[in-house]
Amino acid sequence: MKGWLETLWEQVFRDERVTPPGWFLRSNLSIGLFASIVLYAGARHPERMNVAFAALVACTVATHVGGALIALAARRAVPTLIFVHGVVLLATTASFVATCLWLTVHATTLSNVRYLPGVALALFVYASLELRFFGPRPIRAMNLRRLGIILGIASELALATTLVRVLLRS
Repeated sequence: MKGWLETLWEQVFRDERVTPPGWFLRSNLSIGLFASIVLYAGARHPERMNVAFAALVACTVATHVGGALIALAARRAVPTLIFVHGVVLLATTASFVATCLWLTVHATTLSNVRYLPGVALALFVYASLELRFFGPRPIRAMNLRRLGIILGIASELALATTLVRVLLRS
């Protein structure tokens, strides 16, 4: 059985969808459950989360976990649900990157700085695939995979560069 990143990598370079909607729904449920852990951790350490990011993470939990439940009852809604998941995840990932950059720049000690390479890239690419394969026809016609890759790489470079600057300053 292939892992999530391996399946994602395989899908990135294909024009046609090779992963079934069920794979996206299962992945989204996992993302929603993980987001609930992030929300809990943010509630315990509010200095590491801002209101906009917390609201988007809560929206991710609601749409991704709730969407899996709705999909059980309304199979015809699955493409729309996955598209909504992509929109929400794109916004949440952008907020995640902005929050990480802000926290890094304003960190008083390096113990407040966390960087896990590849998270922003993977989430931007995944969200762009959801938009590309499940969005309305005009959105499906766009090359959103390229946008996801560009946003992801730019975010990773910004995060790494900011962290290096903070390290050099201390």
